[in-house]
Amino acid sequence: MQPLGLSAAQLAEYHRRLTSSHDESISVQVLDPNGALVGAASYEDGQINLQKQVGVRRDCQVTISDPNRVLGLESGAWEPTAANRLLRVTVGIECSWGIVTATPFTGPINSVGDQGGKLQLSAVDMTSLGLRGSKPMTFARGELAVDALTRLYTDALGYTSVRFPAGNTVRLAKPYSIGWADDAAPEVIAAQIVADLFPDWQLFKSGDGIPTLREKPTEPVLSLDVTTLPEGDADLSNIVNTAVVPGKGGLVATLDPTHPWSPESLARNGVKRYLPSVLEAGAKDAEKRALAALTTASNTTLDLTFSSIPFWHLDDDDLIHWRTPDGDLVLPWSSGSLPLGPGGDASIGAPRLSSKAYGKPVITRSPKKRGKK
Repeated sequence: MQPLGLSAAQLAEYHRRLTSSHDESISVQVLDPNGALVGAASYEDGQINLQKQVGVRRDCQVTISDPNRVLGLESGAWEPTAANRLLRVTVGIECSWGIVTATPFTGPINSVGDQGGKLQLSAVDMTSLGLRGSKPMTFARGELAVDALTRLYTDALGYTSVRFPAGNTVRLAKPYSIGWADDAAPEVIAAQIVADLFPDWQLFKSGDGIPTLREKPTEPVLSLDVTTLPEGDADLSNIVNTAVVPGKGGLVATLDPTHPWSPESLARNGVKRYLPSVLEAGAKDAEKRALAALTTASNTTLDLTFSSIPFWHLDDDDLIHWRTPDGDLVLPWSSGSLPLGPGGDASIGAPRLSSKAYGKPVITRSPKKRGKK
C-alpha cells in the first residue's frame, strides 16, 4: 500500500471515506524527466490498467486538450518531444483534516495521437525505463544486496529515492553486472537479484513511480464492496482428459472418473469419450510427463471480472477483502482498471481454477508382447 503519511486513525477514516460517499478530485499532470511539473492537463476521460505477470504492469490512457501546445506533447514528426515527458495521475479525497492525495500512476509517455485537437496519450509505468541496455556497472560478491539495488536504481537509472528495507544484511553471493545488452538491462538484473536472494519478496514500482521492495503481502489492507456479480468466459474447445505416450511400453493417463471432464463423465450412451493429447514417444519419464500434461490441461483458469468502487493508493498485488453478493473473497489486486472519467466503477480481474481436487489420474500401460517359442 502506497505510504500516505497518515496515522492509523487517519488511514481508517480515509478508508471509510473511500468506501462511502465522498468528494474526490483527479488531476492529470505532465512532468519533465526529473519529475518537475510542466503543466496540468485538461483531460476528458481515461483509465489506469494493471496486468498480471508482465514486466511493465501498469499503463494509462487519457484524452487531453492542449490547443496551445504548452505541454510539449506535439504529435507531429516535426517536433516529437513527448519522449521527454512523464505522465502522473493524482487523486485527492477530502477527509476531516484536509485532502489526502494518492498517486495511482506515474510513467513515461510512449505514444501520442492527435485527433481533431484532442491528444490521445498512452503511458507505461517506470519499469519501462530500465528494460533496455545500460552503461555497464558491476555489483561485487559480498556487497549488501539492498545497497546494490539502491546503486542500480540511483546511479544507473536516475531515481532519487527508493523504498527498500533498512538494516537488511543479505549479501550478494556472486557478482551481478548490467550492460548494453537488453538481457543485462537494469530491471532484468534487479529482478534476478531479487529472485536469487529474496524469493518471497516483491520488487515493483509503486503508483508514484518509486522502486519498492517488500515481502509478499499476507493480510488484506482494505475491504471493498463488489458492485456487480462476477462475469467470465470459459473456452471448452480445448479440453483434454487423456495423455498418451506412444511406443513400446506405451502409457495412457486419464482423469479420475469423478472429474467432470473424465472420459466417464463425458460418456455418450455408455461409451467413454476420450479427448487425448499425444506426447512424444519414449518410455523415459513417461508417467511423469503424462501426469504433468494431464494436470496442466485439466487445471485451466477462468478469468473473472467484476466491478468495485475505485481505490487509488493500493500497490500491485495488495491483498483486498472483497465483499461480494455470493460471499467474501480475499484476493490480490493483480489485474483491473481504474476509471479517470467522471464517476464509474473500477474493473477488477481475478483468476480462479475451474477444476478442483479430484482423485488421482488412472494410468494404464500397454501389455508387453511375448516372443514366439
